[in-house]
Amino acid sequence: MKLIVIISGNGSNFKSLYNSSSVYGYEISKIISSSNNALGNDFAIKNNINLSVINRKDYDNKKIFEDSLLKSIFDIDFDIICLAGFMYILSQDFIEYIYKMHKKIINIHPSLLPSFKGLNAQKQAFEAGVTIAGCTVHHVDQYLDNGEIILQGAVPVLSDDTMESLRERILKMEHLCYPKAIAKLMGIHKNNDSLFYNILPK
Repeated sequence: MKLIVIISGNGSNFKSLYNSSSVYGYEISKIISSSNNALGNDFAIKNNINLSVINRKDYDNKKIFEDSLLKSIFDIDFDIICLAGFMYILSQDFIEYIYKMHKKIINIHPSLLPSFKGLNAQKQAFEAGVTIAGCTVHHVDQYLDNGEIILQGAVPVLSDDTMESLRERILKMEHLCYPKAIAKLMGIHKNNDSLFYNILPK
């Protein structure tokens, strides 16, 4: 299975996907970055991964930007587009075109969906006083953080947690869940029938 990973920033989930690729037998065919300054760009270059930078700020409107994305996406063979910290809401036309071409597009979100959609999900969970937080890998549809769930991972919210410590714990679970979700789509996850991944130890 071949992946295109689209990033905007540090690319930590992209790195976890890359580091797990030999374990599960998938391949990262290309990285597309929406920023010239994304730290994930350096990792792609260092590891000789095909990289395209399509800076959102260089485009006057959404359609032209997405047309450039599509051109870059379809110049290489792939099965799944993985959004990994891609800070941009794709249009319905873009998403429908991906599925029309019989490809998949998935995303990872730092909450146990359907709770806490949108930006600052970790902050939303922390301020709501939940005792369990986590992350969700899901198919992307035209609605925000709404598509069919592939895999979820839960983490405890500890009594002495700060926003930052909770954010870091959720991120660790993201790094476990994203590669396992790919494995599940490939049919090789050992818990293939389960939507839920084990709670991360303290």
